[in-house]
Amino acid sequence: MLQKLAMKQPYPGTPPLTESFSNLLASLGCGLVLLWPCLGPCISSAAEALAPASPPKGLGSSNEAFVVFGKITDAEGRPMGGVEVVAHCGNGTLRPTGSMLSHPDGEYRLSFGPGVRMGRLLDAGSLGVGFQAATISARKPGYFVQRLGRTGNLAMTDSTNVAPAWSTNFAGVVRPFQPYRLDFSLQPASLIRGQLADPSYRLPPKVTLCLKGEKLPPFSSVLACVDLLENGEFEFPDVPVGFAWWFEVSWREKGTWKTLCSKPLKLAAPLPKTVKITVLSETLEVEHLQ
Repeated sequence: MLQKLAMKQPYPGTPPLTESFSNLLASLGCGLVLLWPCLGPCISSAAEALAPASPPKGLGSSNEAFVVFGKITDAEGRPMGGVEVVAHCGNGTLRPTGSMLSHPDGEYRLSFGPGVRMGRLLDAGSLGVGFQAATISARKPGYFVQRLGRTGNLAMTDSTNVAPAWSTNFAGVVRPFQPYRLDFSLQPASLIRGQLADPSYRLPPKVTLCLKGEKLPPFSSVLACVDLLENGEFEFPDVPVGFAWWFEVSWREKGTWKTLCSKPLKLAAPLPKTVKITVLSETLEVEHLQ
């Protein structure tokens, strides 16, 4: 059975540092290794800044304070039930903090909490949330979200002292007890299956094949990755159409990372596509079989 790696994006797991927070930290003159080192004097300890999210006593749950709601429809505007809506929140590493399924009429209302408690940061409010990413995604097998779900690239804050520059990299900001409307439109997705051939045996026995693109869902560095079967077969479900994607393999060789990529492949219609990928000396050659 094909084993799939975490689909970063907007799928569960431990996503990499968000693009939004990378830009935010860069604008503040901060490095990416330490957590906001330029705000160091405001933090009593790194452990406190990364403490698991939990509301201060007597202030109610921060999971009840932050709400997104809306309607999920298909490309023709018809309501879609059974769509999973998930919140991933935090700084750097995002954690799932809430999920639900849309109702038959397409309506949903999701309460979620912070991914980390900001402790004694000066920008944290009474709920200890501070300012952090709150990526809201919608997913259903066989579909993808229009615009790759970029409208769900949100932030959350309980602070009244938020610098305007902090929110410029987000589509919106969710605040306590102010429900935020977020509608989604889903379209039929494609499926890419095929086989990777390595006639020169350049790759190691076990290798991961990834699908990447210039435009990706929020907090994603790849669209999806899969482990190849022993015969090199693979399958990528739920691939968005109308975008250009390329295949990429990376492996470690004599202490150095090697990477091979294919030319971009654009899917014009939500139809299954079968390909054959051949490993060459400097690239991945893709042959369209169907």
